[in-house]
Amino acid sequence: MSYKKLAILGLVAAAMVVWAAVQSNIAYRPVGGSAAGGSLLQGFDPATVGSIVVKVQGNTVTLSRRAHPCRNIADDKARRVRQNH
Repeated sequence: MSYKKLAILGLVAAAMVVWAAVQSNIAYRPVGGSAAGGSLLQGFDPATVGSIVVKVQGNTVTLSRRAHPCRNIADDKARRVRQNH
């Protein structure tokens, strides 16, 4: 293979890499909509919701807000185990 053909092949390969990068950026570009962390309902304060009840075909699930939203369940369980011993 001559140097000229090798150079042409290198340029074609480089052009394909650039084209793939451009296509990747176009394909994964976010499509409008609400910004991350934004409220889905304008003016709605989710802190005012104490619980959510979902009923489907006789099954009921209740999600209740905890008094300390930053505490996690594993910490609470570990605390109870230490208190019992």
